[in-house]
Amino acid sequence: MDYLECVRALPLPSEVQVDAFVPYVAEAENWLKTAPFQAGAAVIAYLDPNAGARTNAHHDRFGIEILAAGTEWLHGSEMPTATHRERFGYVSYWTDLGAGTAEVEGEMRRRARLPGPGIVIGGGFVPLPESMTVLARQPGALLHATFRGAHDPGSWRRFRFAVERIPKLEGAARDHPLVHDIETWRAACRAEGEVAFAAWLQAEHQESAADLAEAARWQRYIVWRDSDACTALHRDQDARFRQSDIPQRVVRAHHDALRCVQAMLQSVLEKLRAAR
Repeated sequence: MDYLECVRALPLPSEVQVDAFVPYVAEAENWLKTAPFQAGAAVIAYLDPNAGARTNAHHDRFGIEILAAGTEWLHGSEMPTATHRERFGYVSYWTDLGAGTAEVEGEMRRRARLPGPGIVIGGGFVPLPESMTVLARQPGALLHATFRGAHDPGSWRRFRFAVERIPKLEGAARDHPLVHDIETWRAACRAEGEVAFAAWLQAEHQESAADLAEAARWQRYIVWRDSDACTALHRDQDARFRQSDIPQRVVRAHHDALRCVQAMLQSVLEKLRAAR
């Protein structure tokens, strides 16, 4: 079957639905599994008559399961099918990042992964035409919703720790200015922590970290992490992190990734309008 014929009668999403779908994609996958900037998992969004439904598989045949309130959710991105269509229209997405592990019940795979971008019609897989798959984009790890920013003391700590993980991501380019500056910041915080722990150890226990066995040092370190001294250090680091330019640069990179996804979806919709 031809994909374009299958979706010709589907309504295109409104601008509001497109604007809502892009941050949904940012929240729906663990984009931190992919490289943050120039490379990473590809994603493409497209019209799908089964948008918001769950795809199951029995051998080589696919089945569509409409989701309703009270459904057993298998993934954090799932919601009632009617809710999905109200918020996003008939838009789905596919990514080569993967979509989690399917739940197996006998010979049935619930929330099965399609072999590529496409739709299910009559139990069979209908792929997107190459003229559309070439529109896929690689927004990278900073598409992850974690990097949208922070708005309260608790979220600032989570945001900071997420940012400090960026240089550790597979494929992170060490020569990229943002990655370099985050790594420099993280190393400085680690060095401050070592100095503060040594000072606490001497003051509280008259001990030197160098003289302790590894197991004993670790036990003392765990206690220090719960101490007022460590809390004060982290609060000071949080304040300096907020005052640096790193948070704003990360948030800008996140919005660039969102715009990448939105531009891709708009290009797909233009292709579909032209085909009609």
